[in-house]
Order: sequence, then structure tokens, then C-alpha cells
Amino acid sequence: MPLPACPRCYKTEFEIAESDELRGGGYRTKVWFVQCSSCGAIVGVIDYFNLTHRIRELEAKVDKILDKV
Repeated sequence: MPLPACPRCYKTEFEIAESDELRGGGYRTKVWFVQCSSCGAIVGVIDYFNLTHRIRELEAKVDKILDKV
């Protein structure tokens, strides 16, 4: 299977960046942008309230609490 590549610079490393606010369609919402780590070209969008991401954050907090107990 080929590696996904940036459409602008053809690099293959990506990162997630938080948007301030996305407007359009009659509503405003926060989202995560999937962007090229090299040039910053946006290649995708993920809902800000992504449950998997939120669950992992909560797991990390619970682990820290359990380590103190």
C-alpha cells in the first residue's frame, strides 16, 4: 500500500493542528486540521470533539491519578 503524500510538497509526515473556528453552512465549530508537517498544507479535517482522542486524554489523566494512589 503506498504512503499518503502531501499534494503540495509530496512529503509523507502529517500532524494535527487545532483550528480557532470554522465557519460556513450557517454554523461555527472548532475542528482539527490534518496538515503536512513540512509545508502546512491541509489535507483533512476531523471533528474537534473526536471521542477516541477525548477518551485517550481521559485515560492519561486516570493513569496519573492511579500512579499517585
